[in-house]
Amino acid sequence: MPNPSFHRTLRDKVAQRLSIQTLERMDTNNWLKFANICRETFCECTFQEELIAECGSNEDIAWAAFFHLCGDSLSWLYRNVPALDGAKPIELIRSGDTDQVRECLWGMPC
Repeated sequence: MPNPSFHRTLRDKVAQRLSIQTLERMDTNNWLKFANICRETFCECTFQEELIAECGSNEDIAWAAFFHLCGDSLSWLYRNVPALDGAKPIELIRSGDTDQVRECLWGMPC
């Protein structure tokens, strides 16, 4: 059974980090629903702490990256990604532009 206080806390954390422009394109509640689905597979990740750390402590990004890329999620962070105009997700995360990374993960086919 999902923990409502956990979801409220995560929603508040993510909402604080999302810009107004991203919120207009990507509804926070829908992103959180998606992130929560991704979280279910994250228990299979054998490098959870490292991935969360590399994602700038953004657990939702780590969950979505692992959901889509599994064992390649860490290396994906260091690749030039065409959907990010050739930027590396790690550079965007480190510069605080996590919105673009979330949008990229959101747009990946399942």
